[in-house]
Amino acid sequence: MRLLALLVVVAGLICPSMVHAAGLKDEAAARALADKAMAMLAKEDVKGAIESVVPYWPLPRPEVDVAVVKIIEQRKLFPGRFGKPVGVQFVEQKTVAGTLLRIVYFEKFENHAIRWIFLFYRPASEWRFNFFNFDDKIHAVFEHGS
Repeated sequence: MRLLALLVVVAGLICPSMVHAAGLKDEAAARALADKAMAMLAKEDVKGAIESVVPYWPLPRPEVDVAVVKIIEQRKLFPGRFGKPVGVQFVEQKTVAGTLLRIVYFEKFENHAIRWIFLFYRPASEWRFNFFNFDDKIHAVFEHGS
């Protein structure tokens, strides 16, 4: 799971100039986009969740497709480890210096939760989806931020 998260982050950092991404006008629009993606995850629609952020994500299509396949494969392990899905929950939203926006959610299962982190970047006047990450380190919300 850590390798996939690293690949998604690195790809997002390396490739922004390669693909044009639409902008979001404000933090509320970014939050609505993240909410939409999480609602799709709650319905086990991983592909739909990722497709919802694609227009705002400066990542080449082949890399998006690889991420979808890898996430679906990883999620096959979730029921045995975490139990059945029981929903999603917003945790927090934080803006730093008017340039970075982090939105955190829990994807809740019977026995554990998965932490989802969405990061948006504002180079000028619009927010752009920069990357997402997920892990099972729910305790991290008690440490210096999520």
